[in-house]
Parts: sequence; structure tokens; C-alpha cells
Amino acid sequence: MTIDLTQALKTVKGDTIKDESGNPLTLRDIIITALNAPDATLKEGSGKEKLRRFHLAENVWKAEKEITLSSEDVVLIKTVIDRTYPSSLIVGQAWEMIEPTTKPAAS
Repeated sequence: MTIDLTQALKTVKGDTIKDESGNPLTLRDIIITALNAPDATLKEGSGKEKLRRFHLAENVWKAEKEITLSSEDVVLIKTVIDRTYPSSLIVGQAWEMIEPTTKPAAS
């Protein structure tokens, strides 16, 4: 699956969300932060998993605009984004950017 890492997240009003430096907050930023965030679900001795996350974050950082990910990597990224960010605004947009779905009709 190929993902555009340069997509910027938006507020509910449609304004671009900015990072602490005033730059657009991108999917790349969200993924790298989530992959490097502490994860209470990892037990002691889970160095292999931490190394996997490190290498994946490194590949995301090095990708110019797009990256092709395996389905396993997509599952991991979506999982760590959900664990890292409490906001449905961030998680929802990031997940849709990674794996677009059909949005439910407004009621």
C-alpha cells in the first residue's frame, strides 16, 4: 500500500493544524511520533519490536513524499497511532489518510 506522507491534518473547520514551529502537521509527523512513543503494552525484553518500530520510523522519515508499506506495517502504524493520540480528530484523519474508507452518511 502506498501512502502520501505529506498530507496535512485539518481542524474540524478545515484549517491546517500546525506543529509547535508553525509548520503543517503531516501524516509523516503523526506516524513517526507514534512509532517512537512509549508503549505500555510492550513488555520488558521486547527489543525486537522496538527495533522494528525504529526502522519503520526511519524509513518513514527518509521517504520523500510517498512510502509503500506492507499490510503488517499498516496495522502496526494504525495501532500505535490509536495508542498515542487520544483525539479522534487526529486518529480519524490519520487512519483515513492511511487506509481510506467509505465515510458513513450524515444523519
